[in-house]
Amino acid sequence: PYPLSAVGNAGQYDAEYGNPNRVLVNNGLALSAKRDRSDQGYTWVSGYITTHGKFTFSSGYVQIRAQMPDSRTGGWGALWFLEGGGEIDLQESGYTGLGSSIVNQVMAANLHTTGNTQHLYDTGVDLSAGYHIYGMAYVPAKSVTMYFDGKQVAQYTSNVPTGAYTIIATLQMAQKASGWHTDVSRKTPSPLDMHISEIQVWTP
Repeated sequence: PYPLSAVGNAGQYDAEYGNPNRVLVNNGLALSAKRDRSDQGYTWVSGYITTHGKFTFSSGYVQIRAQMPDSRTGGWGALWFLEGGGEIDLQESGYTGLGSSIVNQVMAANLHTTGNTQHLYDTGVDLSAGYHIYGMAYVPAKSVTMYFDGKQVAQYTSNVPTGAYTIIATLQMAQKASGWHTDVSRKTPSPLDMHISEIQVWTP
């Protein structure tokens, strides 16, 4: 349930409801979304994964090799972290803040604590066309730093949390998000997939 997943806001930004059956394991991991109205208030069903209750890290570096979904029509792939303090977003796909024509190139990162704002980075490549490495270094009370294919693209040093975090990956489907994100429509492919080949964590 929310806030440990995107579920819990029927009729708002999330068009999808999470279902373990949409987490597919076959030579890697796929989170797969498809049109489905079986859950009241939702028009899609999709896969999420979380390490809640199984694994946390209190400092160190997380590296995720992933292929984002095609986000031009509502796909909202996300790699993020909860429970240690403010939410940390390593990557959210589909943001239109750098132009609607390059949404598949945008890496959107954020640390949700006072004094910080979302950072949008144009990677220059189609993130849905292949795998890339998304990295996050967490130094409690000091810094949260984001990397794309080994290059630093964002850093936060204000109001950095101190707690232990869980790892979350979700394929959300956005609705009512016009102005900041693409929306699902009849043109949105079903199924729509996001792929993850590895998640690694190094801790001191």
